[in-house]
Amino acid sequence: MLGTKQERLHNYRENMRTFFGSTVDLYYERWGDFLHLAIFEPGDDCTDYAGAFDRTHERYWQTINGPGAKRILELATGAGAFAAWMSRRGAAEIVGIDICAVQLGHARKRMRKERIDNVKIIEHDIMELNRLEEPPFDAVVYLDAACYLPDRRKVIHHIASQLNPGGRVLLVDWCRPGAVSFLEQELILDPFYRYWSIPEMETVEGYKRAFDSAGLTMIEFDDLSKKVMPNWVSGCDKACQALKDPLTADKLLAIAKATARFGPLGLQYAKDQFYAVAFARLAADAGLLQYCLFVAEKKLV
Repeated sequence: MLGTKQERLHNYRENMRTFFGSTVDLYYERWGDFLHLAIFEPGDDCTDYAGAFDRTHERYWQTINGPGAKRILELATGAGAFAAWMSRRGAAEIVGIDICAVQLGHARKRMRKERIDNVKIIEHDIMELNRLEEPPFDAVVYLDAACYLPDRRKVIHHIASQLNPGGRVLLVDWCRPGAVSFLEQELILDPFYRYWSIPEMETVEGYKRAFDSAGLTMIEFDDLSKKVMPNWVSGCDKACQALKDPLTADKLLAIAKATARFGPLGLQYAKDQFYAVAFARLAADAGLLQYCLFVAEKKLV
């Protein structure tokens, strides 16, 4: 892992390629197709993840005015699971971008397997979104990945430049409280950042200021922290179970391939995910990990 904030900032591109390239197969095996979190409303069955994800995605779809959006951009599309969901829901045209070749390989394989032809997958750095050579979009979706960026304000300005007037952006991300004690920072947040390769989380107010300065009008905000707690409980249970499972020949081969491709750092990232999930649960329980939904709209003039 990259130990300091400055290392994670300065090595952002290669870090993202190595971190996600060496851990995504582990997450898809243990966590599931979607690396963002499912929302559980009061009264929902906390073990019914399929139902929770369907309801979560339908909320997101309506939030971005999916039925009326002709072109949708998904940032950090990963393996393309949500892009595929939007395609099945009726999206006209989707462009999904990601920086990690391993993720993009999964996404392209998914589109071929599901015979989806209205999703375009592009390898592109979100920090260079202003250089994306595509016509403007009616909606932008960015789930659970802005926390990895070295300059979120810059990217939100770039997002605004990619939107048609009246277009919407849905950003869901992990935020930190405005005031954090020294011990909370040292004992909980700093290890969480290191193990999950995050430079530092943004505050809610910091995001709101970034949207405003980019000419985007905030139309909805929701702190979903309590509604996603079942994800952390399940994640910790799955991480503990993974430690108990025997090392099969297939798993040893996968470890060997990851080590050959990404070196010792890639293997270390994979092992560190047990600590990452544990510290995520701890941070969430302590109120230091806020899971927040932002919806903004580009001004008409």
